[in-house]
Amino acid sequence: MWNFVTFLGDSSFTLPAALLLFVWLCYNTSWRMAFIWASCYCLTMLAVVLSKLLFMGWQIAPPGLNFTGMSGHSASAMALLPVAALLLTPAQGKLRAYCVGAAILVALAVGYSRLPLGAHSPSESVSGLSIGLTGAGLFIIWLLR
Repeated sequence: MWNFVTFLGDSSFTLPAALLLFVWLCYNTSWRMAFIWASCYCLTMLAVVLSKLLFMGWQIAPPGLNFTGMSGHSASAMALLPVAALLLTPAQGKLRAYCVGAAILVALAVGYSRLPLGAHSPSESVSGLSIGLTGAGLFIIWLLR
């Protein structure tokens, strides 16, 4: 079961989904909105890559934590799924809030799935979820302003 859940944060799923969302935004909204979302998503993933490079290249990590870099699965799922749920559901009614909430729960499950699979420590999963939520949150704040 955890392998399926973790797949929802895997780049073989999230990158094509992110590209589809970008194309959908270009076609249905505006290039500007698509660019801002892609920027938030790409900066999130850049932060993950930089955290891994800092550890692998120079052993730079927060002291006292089992940390080799932020979880990319967690970050990607959290940066993508809530935004997709927000954009692909109608603005009226409670459906949008339920879908965004469900997407956040799925992203949290992706972050947790990395632990029983032995892929990440809690600090790596939590930091990945945090940076993903930051990326999604920045876009959502921009969108709803």
